[in-house]
Amino acid sequence: MKRLLFFFALAAMMVGAKADDFGLWSDVSLEQNLGVKGLDGNIGLGFRANNSVRNVDRWSASAGLEYTICPYLKAAASYSYLYNYKGSEYKDNYKSDNVTWEGYNITHAYWRSRHRFSFDLKTGIDVGRFSFSLRERYQLTSYNSVGTIKDKYRYNVYEQYDADGNRLEDLLVNQTGYPSYGEADSKEHKSKEYLRSKVSVAYDIKNVPLTPSIAVEFENNLRNACKLDEVRYSAEVNWKISKKVRLGAAYHFNSSHDADAEEDEDLHAIEISLKLKNIFWKAKK
Repeated sequence: MKRLLFFFALAAMMVGAKADDFGLWSDVSLEQNLGVKGLDGNIGLGFRANNSVRNVDRWSASAGLEYTICPYLKAAASYSYLYNYKGSEYKDNYKSDNVTWEGYNITHAYWRSRHRFSFDLKTGIDVGRFSFSLRERYQLTSYNSVGTIKDKYRYNVYEQYDADGNRLEDLLVNQTGYPSYGEADSKEHKSKEYLRSKVSVAYDIKNVPLTPSIAVEFENNLRNACKLDEVRYSAEVNWKISKKVRLGAAYHFNSSHDADAEEDEDLHAIEISLKLKNIFWKAKK
């Protein structure tokens, strides 16, 4: 019982952490042995909502292979197609001195495709009813270019004073030709590379089909001297409904460390997952 309380205590700490947003994630996956001992294929579909579950964040589809090299080492490779939504963005526009601002831009919302390639090495060890595991992942994400619309606002600022010389609220007068609505804008193609290291601990409860686990994952930017951009803390419970069906529920807390990211914010998220395993034929032994 004390061991189980440790898992729930961690989850409570994550819930208590402050975050900028709350999301709901879900995914369905199928894993099937391919007729070769230790070689499995998998496909999956995913959905994410953010902005306190008011907006769709992304749709995804994935396919991959995993091979068990030995009892303590697995290798995997996968491809994911991600279709992401980016909400409207407000950004101040600065003069050349980067101090006095003269207006702002509003970029309209848009959808953008991403292509993600991942290569994993996984290892682990069992100690009593505990299972410790480590996963190292190289991840390359390619962002397609996309067109969008931008509105620009520029104005002159005039100081105002009353008869006694007291400062009043500044008067803003639009510059000639502004606001400018509907200007074409584009987000150019780009790519990112990360090393994602994940350490997890699971506990096998005797005679109970529920397996709780905790994990921490570090996302290091390989194009910026391996700088830590994000840390994800997770608490999860997996329910083994049958040999072929598993249902999972997880709570994640993403702590962002990248001030230059498109979405620099901390995030709480609940994830619900359904995994089907070897539903067509038994695994090759």
